[in-house]
Amino acid sequence: MIVAILGNSPLNIGAACAAELARAGHAVRVALSVLPAHLEVAGHGAVTLRPMPAEAAIAGADLVVVDIPPADLLPVLAPCLGGLARVGAVHVNSHGYWPALRLATAMRRAGLDGFCITDAGAPTHAAGLEGARLTPHARRTGLRIAAAPMHRLEAALPLLRALVPDAAPAAGPLATGLEGINLMVHPALALVNLGWFDRAAAAGERVRFYGEGNTQSAAALATALDAERAAICAAWGLPHRSLPAMLAALYGATGEDALSAVATCPFYRGLAPQDPLLWRRWLATDVPYGLKPAAALAAARGVPAPLHAGLAAVFDAVLGGTGAPLTLEGLGIVDGAPT
Repeated sequence: MIVAILGNSPLNIGAACAAELARAGHAVRVALSVLPAHLEVAGHGAVTLRPMPAEAAIAGADLVVVDIPPADLLPVLAPCLGGLARVGAVHVNSHGYWPALRLATAMRRAGLDGFCITDAGAPTHAAGLEGARLTPHARRTGLRIAAAPMHRLEAALPLLRALVPDAAPAAGPLATGLEGINLMVHPALALVNLGWFDRAAAAGERVRFYGEGNTQSAAALATALDAERAAICAAWGLPHRSLPAMLAALYGATGEDALSAVATCPFYRGLAPQDPLLWRRWLATDVPYGLKPAAALAAARGVPAPLHAGLAAVFDAVLGGTGAPLTLEGLGIVDGAPT
């Protein structure tokens, strides 16, 4: 199979996908990144990639995997929409944020049809990259995949299983966005620990965001956000998978509540101490592409979501704004219903 990897975010999702697919024997093209032609994968040896311009990478590809930050997704892919519309499946491999709906809406506005854009509530991989050496950090399981339009998912799943072997169908591309863990964990832990993070930054220290930052108060806030999310899902006729259930499915966490689920998450426990101001970069995305559209979905169905809206306002104030938010129109939702 010919696979094109477009982009490589700071989490190196694109690089990790490229390495895994190349090791499985697929012809992997890479574009819109600075990935090398030869990548050394820790514990697995070298793989060969084919760097090339995006248009060439897409042409004739069976599967395209996209790893572009949410704010850049549409501007970067705008010149490629026609080519992407001719690919069997285009999987946007991100932490929720409704990329399939966003990209499908842009394609419809460009007069395109016949496309299949897929996403999940979380990306498949996380990894570190230093020069040409890739160190895998996480390989998520239990992902539910949605497509825009949804009726094309069945034909796309055989392609996607090269990347997501245990892929299961989601209820739809609204559902995958609402399964974004960053809607709960990031805002809760960041808010409760703001003072600690500021003092650590001033002292030149590093912190364990998911370790010492995982307090009883943070867990209580994450649980309350989860309850609001459940109400939003119900209002839109979507299933709700709790935060502990998602951490169990994706990472093998064993806790039955938010506090113990985060504490027992192998991926979180394995992370080295981090920059105490890293949360600023995370929330600069989580607010406009997660919290605010979730609050808009709640308002469209008359569901109270004071925590989602309130936390968005708080972090806007702390960060000095987070830019224009993702709107329901940007998700292709008109008059309260997806188009």
